[in-house]
Amino acid sequence: MKPDRHPQALISLSIIRTRPETDPRSAISSLALFTVQRRSRLDVAFALEHHFFDPEDDAADILQGAARSIPADATVLIRQAREAPADTAGNPTDAVVLARALDANTVIAFDADEHELAEAGMLIGLDMPGRGSTPLRWRRRAPLHAQAMWVMYAASFCSAKEQRALFSAHLAWCALQRARHGVGAG
Repeated sequence: MKPDRHPQALISLSIIRTRPETDPRSAISSLALFTVQRRSRLDVAFALEHHFFDPEDDAADILQGAARSIPADATVLIRQAREAPADTAGNPTDAVVLARALDANTVIAFDADEHELAEAGMLIGLDMPGRGSTPLRWRRRAPLHAQAMWVMYAASFCSAKEQRALFSAHLAWCALQRARHGVGAG
C-alpha cells in the first residue's frame, strides 16, 4: 500500500497579474491562498483567502505580505511563470521572490497553463472561467486556480485512496461554502 503523501499543511498560492511578469507595466491584480490542513489521516480542513490590489500597489510588498502569512511548516505550491526566471531588467519572477522569502518552507514551483488548470479544476467540479468569460469573472479566477493547483499536486503525489478522501472532503467543503454564502440559493 502506497503511504499517504499529502503534507500536514499545504498552501496553494495563485497570483493573477495584469500582464505577463516580464512586462514592466505588469501589476498584481489579485492573489489567493488556498490552505489544506490535515487534522488526521483522512480528515482535512480547508481555508481560502482572496485579495484584490490596485495597479499602484507595490508587487514586492504584496509578495512579502503573502510570505509573512504562510506558516514555516507549510508546503507551498506556486505557479511558475513560463517566462525566464528573471525579466529583461534582471528582476526575479514572483515564484523566485516567494521561494527566497519562504526559505524555511518546502516550495514547489511548477508550470501550468490556463488549460491545464481548467482541466484540474473541473476534476473536482469547479466552474473554471475561460478566456471568453466576463472581465469580472476572469479577474476573480485566483481562488479557482489555487484549488486547481492543489488538485494537480494531489493527483501527482497522493494515493488513489487518499485522493478520493481529499476530493470528497473538498466537495463537502464547497457545499458548505455555497450554503454559508448563499450561492445558488433561490
